[in-house]
Amino acid sequence: MNPRSAPLLLQSEVNFRLLADYTLDWEYLLNSAGKYVYMSSACEQITGYSKEDFMNDPTLLHRLIVPDSQEMIISHFQEEKNEEVGTYKAEFLVKHRDGTEKWLEHNCTPIFR
Repeated sequence: MNPRSAPLLLQSEVNFRLLADYTLDWEYLLNSAGKYVYMSSACEQITGYSKEDFMNDPTLLHRLIVPDSQEMIISHFQEEKNEEVGTYKAEFLVKHRDGTEKWLEHNCTPIFR
């Protein structure tokens, strides 16, 4: 890497984190093994669980999905590993930490590199 590009790369990282961490949308990135590599702070506002809770337990979101939607959404999470799958959108209920149920609109686009 060019030493001059390092400050630009660092500034890009800072800008990305500011944008992603302060949006009201819950953003996350999974690696090919299904482990979170990034989780925005909005997850706590939506579910009552911190980003650290999700980072430490990759199955937490699956367990928060209400039973009526679990099969559909878990099937989607398995399908999104297929490079031929495109953008996906679904709405489903999740259980908040306080026991209430909240609607979640899930939009994802798998990215492969």
